[in-house]
Formats: sequence, C-alpha cells, structure tokens
Amino acid sequence: MDFYRMGFNNTKRSNDIWLVAENRGDDVFKSTVQQLNIKIPLPQTTGEAQQISFKSLPDQRKGVKELLLTAQTTSGLPVNYYVKEGPAFVKDNKLVFTGVPPRAKLPLKVTVVAWQYGIPGKYQSALPVEQSFFIVP
Repeated sequence: MDFYRMGFNNTKRSNDIWLVAENRGDDVFKSTVQQLNIKIPLPQTTGEAQQISFKSLPDQRKGVKELLLTAQTTSGLPVNYYVKEGPAFVKDNKLVFTGVPPRAKLPLKVTVVAWQYGIPGKYQSALPVEQSFFIVP
C-alpha cells in the first residue's frame, strides 16, 4: 500500500481500492464489467502505539538534485514518505527534485509527509508527520 497527496488520514479518498474486471464479449458471450471495492481500515487502531521522529529539513538551493529522508519510528518499522506539495517526488527514501516550474517564483515551498501504516493487531498507525522547507535561489 502507498499513500500519496490525498493523505494518510483522508477517509473519503484514502481508505479503499477499486478494481474492475472487463470482458468485451464476442459472438458467443456478451460483454460484462464487474467491480470490486476493498476497504482499508484507516488508521490501524489495535496493537502497540508508535510515533515518527522526522527532523526538520533545511532549505535547499535551486539546482539540488536530491535529499536523503531519515525519519524513524519508535517501533523500528520502516517509514514511508510522500510529497504533499512542491516540485519533487520520493524514490528509495530520497526526495528527488524535478526542477522549478517555468513561471514559479522562489522561494518555493515543499512539504514532505512521513507515515507508517502499522501492522494490524501488532502496531497502530503512527500519526503522519509533515516537514516543510523552501527551495531558495
């Protein structure tokens, strides 16, 4: 499972997966569409509580290519990240900058969210932690 800009705790948009199976049909069988909805409990509320430690990120100069993300959980489980806003994406625990958009004015805000979903019955979901910084000239 992976959460993105919709957020970890947005129960209207983050707690289910929709799948569709489709058969176009032919001369023998008519076409059909079948959908399936899988509900995901948000957040995990059973098990041991855990917290995320995510130190503030320093402002970055325009032209920097990437930044290592080093959040940790009290449970020792791995931390995941997503970019809430700004010209970047996360790959292998690194924040990769995509470049400043042509008409954007510096400083430009970037917000990264660290999250840990937990393990049902063993660890609760940790509250997501946001860190913001600016891309400066």
